[in-house]
Amino acid sequence: MNEQFHAWMPISKTPSGEFIGILSDDSIDRDGEFMTSKLLETWASDSRPLPMLANHENKIEKLIGGWKEKKLVHKGQNSALVAKPFFFSKEANPLSAQIKKQVEEALEKGLNIGVSIGAIPTESIEKEIEGKIHKGYTKAEIVEATIVPIQSNRNATFMALAKQFDLEEEENP
Repeated sequence: MNEQFHAWMPISKTPSGEFIGILSDDSIDRDGEFMTSKLLETWASDSRPLPMLANHENKIEKLIGGWKEKKLVHKGQNSALVAKPFFFSKEANPLSAQIKKQVEEALEKGLNIGVSIGAIPTESIEKEIEGKIHKGYTKAEIVEATIVPIQSNRNATFMALAKQFDLEEEENP
């Protein structure tokens, strides 16, 4: 496999006012694909910050911040990779400040802002779920995450996922 895929998930604010994003989970997305819990666990174990790009563009002027404090959360049989985004200052990148402000205002107005990850798959499986064959990624290098207006996982509005994984009640360590 020598391709890159994108998967989209939601972002919101914690009760303390910090942003938090669900970078990926193990549910089936609009493309009929899913990440395995083992893959999400591998990504969560990497303590290095993950780059945040604007529109998945791999250019220095499109580097707007990053994602830190990645961790895997579980609820029942479901798993999700969550992280806290950070944005560069207006002086470092005016686009970063603009996107941060857009996220803040969108969330204040009730829009469901999402996250799209960029990853390079190296291994996958096929699994029958509810009578359909779906591709599941078992090994992949996550390379970046971009903020988007619409995420791919239609079953996962932020409020539903936040409640499902108890993220609304999460306290900072």
